[in-house]
Amino acid sequence: MGRQSPDRDNEWITPPWLCELVRKSAGGRIALDPFPAAGSHVDPDRKLRNGLGRTSWAEAARGGLVYVNPPYSRDLLGRALERVLTEAEAGARLVLLVPSSTDVLWFHRAYAQAAQLCFLRGRVRFEGRANFGPLFPSAVFHFNADAAARARFAAAFEPRGIVISLRHRSRTRPNRAHRAPRPPRE
Repeated sequence: MGRQSPDRDNEWITPPWLCELVRKSAGGRIALDPFPAAGSHVDPDRKLRNGLGRTSWAEAARGGLVYVNPPYSRDLLGRALERVLTEAEAGARLVLLVPSSTDVLWFHRAYAQAAQLCFLRGRVRFEGRANFGPLFPSAVFHFNADAAARARFAAAFEPRGIVISLRHRSRTRPNRAHRAPRPPRE
């Protein structure tokens, strides 16, 4: 059997240790996985068959945490991240695991909306990735988190990486890109 291209393979199974951190940040349960993988350790209350479909993630999660490990193929990653940002803007509480690709626009857009960000130490060894090993550093974004959820996220993720609180974000209104203030008029 030949080696598959990581661009064509969307089964990047989150390892158990990382699922446990997400559960801790959620207060014990993950409500929804919109992109479940076969053999996943996420164990959410609900899974969607198609995370890009019309189902509202916030409604499907019923106020609980949505964990997103999106498909990583080039043709689906952008669409999945657009959906994440749309759902976050609509108020869904989300934890998003992605490559730490600080050089791409979607990363900056996620940063502009997120309440917290964790740069994981080392590289995640995704299950089912034996042919490739860990290919890239990863980051975890946390969207629409109240103070208690932010504290749980920090407590869960700080032992495994650098957690940054993005305090300029508000839970009560849609997040907008942070802009520098205008210079005073003369």
